[in-house]
Amino acid sequence: MDRFNFVLTVIHPALEDYLLSLPTPKSDEAFVFPSLAQRDASALSKHFGKIMGRAHIEQRVIRAKSGAGQSVNALSFHSLRHSFTSILANCGVAEEVRMLLTGHTTRAIHQRYSHHDLGALRDAVAVLPRITAK
Repeated sequence: MDRFNFVLTVIHPALEDYLLSLPTPKSDEAFVFPSLAQRDASALSKHFGKIMGRAHIEQRVIRAKSGAGQSVNALSFHSLRHSFTSILANCGVAEEVRMLLTGHTTRAIHQRYSHHDLGALRDAVAVLPRITAK
């Protein structure tokens, strides 16, 4: 008997609604976005850059291409991973849950993706009791 490996993926209800609105594929192995299925990571990044350009979102290079490495834009497809983690953190979602959702296996990596906004930090300090002189 064949054994199937399943991966549980939690998605936002709006994305679920969109995916359910798509035509049912003829095969269980069909890609959700066939036009993107055969692209490598750099091609996907370039495609995302074009989408950003059409939306008039300025692309700012934060690290220029050097040697065999590639340039890094301030906003990229990978930025969504940082945004996802940071938004969850700033909404008070526990680190353990954020790590499960992002697939991060170490706190060190996860912390590089978590960017706390100033308001969340101020709110955290505001819960401390006042110290008064007697």
